[in-house]
Amino acid sequence: ATLTTHPDITHAAVTVHHDHHTGDRLVGYVVPRDGARLDPETLAATVGARLPDFMVPSVFVTLDRMPVSVNGKIDRRALPAPAPLKRQFRPPVTPTEQTIADVFTDVLGVDPVGVDESFFALGGDSIVAIQLVSRAKARGVVFSSRDVFERRTVGGLAEVAQRPEDSGLPVALEELPGGGIGWMPLTPVARALIERGGGFGRFSQHMLVELPPGIERGGLVATVEALLDHHDIFRSRLVGDERGWGLEVGESDAVDVDGLVRRVEVTADLDEEAAAALAAAQLDAALGRLAPTTGVMVQFVWLDFRSGCSTAQRPGWLLIVAHHLVIDGVSWRIILPDLASAWAQVSAGHTPVLDPAGTSMRRWAHALVEESSAPARLAELPMWQALLQTSDPVLGLRPFNAAIDVGSTLDRVEVSVPAPVTASLLTTLPTLFHGGVEDGLLAALALAVCRWRRAREVFESSTLIQLEGHGRQEQIAAGADLSRTVGWFTTVFPVRLDIGTADLDQAFAGGAAAGVVIKSIKEQLRSLPDRGIGYGLLRYLNRETAEQLRSLPVGQISFNYLGRVSGGRVPNEVPGAEWSPCGNLADIAAPGDADMPATGVVDINAIVTDGSEGPVLGAAFTFPTGAIGRTDVQDLAEQWCAALAALATHAQTPDAGGLTPSDLPLITAQQSDIDRWEAAYPAVTDVWPLTPLQSGLLFHALLAASSVDVYSMQVVFTLTGRVDATRLHRAAQAVLDRHPNLRVAFVEGADGIPVQLVLDKLPVPWCEVDLREVDDTARPDALTRLLAADQATHFDMTAPPLIRFTLVTVAEDRYELVVANHHILLDGWSMPLLMTDMLALYAAGGKASALPPARPYRSYLEWRAEQDEATSRRAWAAALEGVEGPTLLAPADPGREISSRAGEVAADLGEQTTRALSELAARLDITVNTVMQTAWGILMMRMTGRDDTVFGGTVSGRPPQLAGVESMIGLFINTVPVRVRADPDESITQLLTRMHGEQADLLDHHYLGLTEIQQSAGTTDALFDTLTVFESYPVEQATLAEQADALDGMTLAGVRANDNTHYPLALKITVDSQIRLSLTYLHDLFDEPYVQALLDRYLRVLEAIIADPNSPVGDLDLLDPTEKQLILEDWNHTDHATTTDTLVSMFGAQVARTP
Repeated sequence: ATLTTHPDITHAAVTVHHDHHTGDRLVGYVVPRDGARLDPETLAATVGARLPDFMVPSVFVTLDRMPVSVNGKIDRRALPAPAPLKRQFRPPVTPTEQTIADVFTDVLGVDPVGVDESFFALGGDSIVAIQLVSRAKARGVVFSSRDVFERRTVGGLAEVAQRPEDSGLPVALEELPGGGIGWMPLTPVARALIERGGGFGRFSQHMLVELPPGIERGGLVATVEALLDHHDIFRSRLVGDERGWGLEVGESDAVDVDGLVRRVEVTADLDEEAAAALAAAQLDAALGRLAPTTGVMVQFVWLDFRSGCSTAQRPGWLLIVAHHLVIDGVSWRIILPDLASAWAQVSAGHTPVLDPAGTSMRRWAHALVEESSAPARLAELPMWQALLQTSDPVLGLRPFNAAIDVGSTLDRVEVSVPAPVTASLLTTLPTLFHGGVEDGLLAALALAVCRWRRAREVFESSTLIQLEGHGRQEQIAAGADLSRTVGWFTTVFPVRLDIGTADLDQAFAGGAAAGVVIKSIKEQLRSLPDRGIGYGLLRYLNRETAEQLRSLPVGQISFNYLGRVSGGRVPNEVPGAEWSPCGNLADIAAPGDADMPATGVVDINAIVTDGSEGPVLGAAFTFPTGAIGRTDVQDLAEQWCAALAALATHAQTPDAGGLTPSDLPLITAQQSDIDRWEAAYPAVTDVWPLTPLQSGLLFHALLAASSVDVYSMQVVFTLTGRVDATRLHRAAQAVLDRHPNLRVAFVEGADGIPVQLVLDKLPVPWCEVDLREVDDTARPDALTRLLAADQATHFDMTAPPLIRFTLVTVAEDRYELVVANHHILLDGWSMPLLMTDMLALYAAGGKASALPPARPYRSYLEWRAEQDEATSRRAWAAALEGVEGPTLLAPADPGREISSRAGEVAADLGEQTTRALSELAARLDITVNTVMQTAWGILMMRMTGRDDTVFGGTVSGRPPQLAGVESMIGLFINTVPVRVRADPDESITQLLTRMHGEQADLLDHHYLGLTEIQQSAGTTDALFDTLTVFESYPVEQATLAEQADALDGMTLAGVRANDNTHYPLALKITVDSQIRLSLTYLHDLFDEPYVQALLDRYLRVLEAIIADPNSPVGDLDLLDPTEKQLILEDWNHTDHATTTDTLVSMFGAQVARTP
């Protein structure tokens, strides 16, 4: 429907096209009117202006006519396949971006990677994210796994990544004495293994890898020895004593490496089936040799294909078998590259040196015990208890019984999902719903179990499951680095998946209910702190809480998504297949412990492997045959596959996707809020809180809806020479595209709290006016009227962007570029920066790649959210303690409407006075601003007759600890109280020095909003009605002029601004070669003579301070000779006639006149 609004299109259709090379693509088919030519970029812009990015077709196909079926409807099956997709690509620019893009390519196998491409949309998952972090760190770029989930793209990660040379070495978790060697407690998952009972000697993981051709035993043993020397956990043994169960990690000589490597000679002509059978037999034997209590945690079996008559040498295989106590799925991604690296060094004759392992497993295990008693972790206990105490109907034939549902009774059902559905689950769904692969898999499981139960007359909307995670939540121990640590980190925790009142039939048909369930399950998963690691800590590592959780059920179904195993290669280490898994032969198996209890009634392990048509999701449903029937499990597996297919179908619908509350960490919102916002603004990509000043400006904008909005700002740039209007327009659009905070709408949530919605794409408001046809004498007035009309045009705070550009052609070589914006977007510091960007983009023809990435305003909002507001409130309370009432020069009226823009009186101090003030400030080691504010405070004392006054001061609000803040564009300024109090006998110098110290103490608290500051001071009333603004920005007009001078003959000839404030009186202090003072006032409250007199008195205060800074404050004389004459002489004349009348006689006379 949106496409058919284009005047040159007669018919249009949009559909999802899929192939295994590109996955799902939204394709637009259009039939143009006769003679029309359609530009794909124009069509994309037309759709993008009205719809969110994911609803904009990625490719457009022009047809002569639309294929129709026999009933006259569009025959979508007859629509031709689009041409191969060219990904929208913005290349890395900075070294950090390039490094991160290279690592994306390394771990995902996608090349090239642009800065805007999402790690998860390219097929990444939580396990591969650990590899990403590790390999980036090895190249000197440091970020966390959490950053990967929050930032997603190359550009986003580059914003938060650190390089050691920039910020020093990252903080590291300090190791215990002995490092990784010594006793360590078991992790929760290992304690659970012991507590379950039964045997576990054969409980292990294994990998069959291909060896380099011609390898000899000595080289292989040296390679394995390097691995075991480097990763301490392989040298551990299981011990139980008064400390409880734990692992004792030995020194590097604690194991006989040569004895752990067994060579089995195999004929080179052995076929694959026989080789697999041999490998399985060797696996069974190796499992029998594992002995955790005596320290045999790993076995290496070398299948050496050397005997026989084959002329071509067949590479050998190495079967690696490790007890689960020392390894997990992530560890293999560390081990195989390390083996490859060690072999490369051994074969070159060098002693192997492997990359540092980071935090030891021993240190991490102790950190978990410490964390199990942390107050924040203990506070989780009621949440886990509530989650486990709700209904969980028996799933199978009877309740699970660990005594009889053991390894010898296990059977399994295997299923796989077609490649097109898998592609959707891996990329399309995570992109649309801003989540991970696991969200879709578990949403499908929740739907499948509910439908499966409903068919058996069990009506329960929730499913309690045991969910496995990789467990490497580094954030719980500051400085921990587990990206290269080998061990069993796995977490197992319960989660209740509740689909609520979702329509099951609609969901399985791929309808809207499917999307509702995905969002709901995603949020239920995100609601668990730190990916559920707290459950295991409380259940197994804290004795008190363990007793409270021990008897509660944890779910009859367990689920583990093992991620994607792609090609088995070992990137960046060695060529070919060396040290990589042996394809399908990695699936060899051997019996486990016959008496080991099963995990639950149904244990689901899902993994993605490469197939002939692309990645394929497969899953094994393992179950004890006594607890549930095979047909029931088969049905459940099929229902899960059907649900997955339904979610993939839903992903093709136009309304699929959207944000959820966990995507918006800076605000608190309900899903209903988000749904309402997305309905009104389909292009919303993020939602931010308002800064305190933004909240105030929004209040005044709404208050001024029918009057004058003094915060509608206007800056006019005079351009001369040759100006290319089209090029300038493109530059303005590029500026809007570059800065998301220029594309925000201000709306309210259901709780009435305003937020700002960030929209993905918006056309820049651009207007061109040509005044050359206006008579020369009338042209200045015409321009004045145009500027006044533009300034008077209100911004609708709900209709972004709140910025517009008007290019006025005044003469052949003179132009006025009028930039109007609402102050809620930009402060004075930002405007020169914005113009600098625009001129650079003008020079580059609007190409965004011409500029380095902009530091986003969101970073500042994140910084604000991290501040300790309670401490800041106390600081302000102390600073304002004892203030008695507000300092006002006008009647108090918080709801005052402003009828006109402010008046102004101004004065230049001149170079001599400016220099004198600067020298005084330098001599006292204070700032010029301190001098100017102190002078204003003294004036307020005299005007109000008080010795303790408060007025407002505008501060830059740019925290120096926020990297790149000086070049960020947005509203950072804040208005804070400035308190000036002085004893008449205190010298001016003493007052200035004290003022400087008091203001310095508050620098770290300038971010706090004025309302919060006033509340801290014990009042909700305004503390002042006058304001000082000190402007000295780092980007000056001269810099802009220099930049513009070289732009193909265009020159910036002048800049003038028209801004206002709602304060009755505002003193603006602008510092350049000399200080300029501007005192603005509201016409409704003050007249010009009064304000001029006030400014004159302020000048006299400055003069007195310069003349004698050591004089007492009380000796300052603010009056000019005329005012002195009026007060001392004219009001005190005594040479006039007097009367003898008294009050009594006058009263009597009045009675006589009017009895």
